[in-house]
Amino acid sequence: MATKKVYTNTLAQIAGKVSTALISIFLIKILTNYLDVAGYGLYSKVYNYLSIFSVIADLGLYTITVREISEHKWDHAKVQSIVGNILTLRTFFGVCIIFLSLAIGFFLPGYNSPLALVGIFITGVFTLFGLMNSSVMSLLQAHLKTEFSFVSITAGKVVNFLAMLLVVFILIPKGIMSASPDMQFWGFVGVLVAGLLGNIVMTGLLYFYANKIEKIRFRYDREYMKHILQISLPYGIALFLNVIYFKVDIILLSVLEPRTFADISIALYSVPMKIVEVGMMFGTLFLNSMLPLFTEAIKKTDFGALHDYVAKAYKILL
Repeated sequence: MATKKVYTNTLAQIAGKVSTALISIFLIKILTNYLDVAGYGLYSKVYNYLSIFSVIADLGLYTITVREISEHKWDHAKVQSIVGNILTLRTFFGVCIIFLSLAIGFFLPGYNSPLALVGIFITGVFTLFGLMNSSVMSLLQAHLKTEFSFVSITAGKVVNFLAMLLVVFILIPKGIMSASPDMQFWGFVGVLVAGLLGNIVMTGLLYFYANKIEKIRFRYDREYMKHILQISLPYGIALFLNVIYFKVDIILLSVLEPRTFADISIALYSVPMKIVEVGMMFGTLFLNSMLPLFTEAIKKTDFGALHDYVAKAYKILL
């Protein structure tokens, strides 16, 4: 039964990733036709830049929260406390990274133009909602209810797609957008806001579904926050080093290339890298689905079951 839940959970996550990847392909097609090469390069650069800050703000809390909830999932008061405190931490960190990313971007070549700074701010708000989302996703993950995440993520991506169509074909068509620098500015802002709207819808749906399992409220327990940060910090450092390995290339292109060529180089480089990133996600999704079972087996000191889970996971990953 547990193994069946893992497979269902993993399939729900993969279905979510596949559906969003398909929509993303259409979004990339629309964006590359709408924005010029330099504009799409700036779009990719801004999102890549904020992805580094989002990992810093995460600090490995997602995985640790799944483990914590899995250990106490029958104690509703404890689970509500865990989720509430993590939500408070992530929201605080999310607000901090908006200002931190703007402050650093102001002094970073290639990121300090007015358009880039506005893009960083909008994407920073997008990241804030993403951090809040993952607080709720960890609850659904621990209860192996990621089909709700699938529905929410897909709905958010559909709203993003529809909002993008509204901007590109009705509000600021390419002919109008290309007519002046001011309209290019608002066209670029429009496509970023379209992504933000999708994330807001996803957040609302996730909280709606999660509240059916546990009451989600902001909470503040200083001692617990200190405890969870101490546990998550080593994992957070590992994640940070991993994201630096995969994301620093865009920043290097921004800094080392002449400004007139940097955004064009980034645009040409980003599209194939997106495909690589999607392919690398499936192993992580599967292991995230296995984590609640690993945690439960360790808590019960059922090392036979743990061995079986690890062996099956290893075979599937191979």
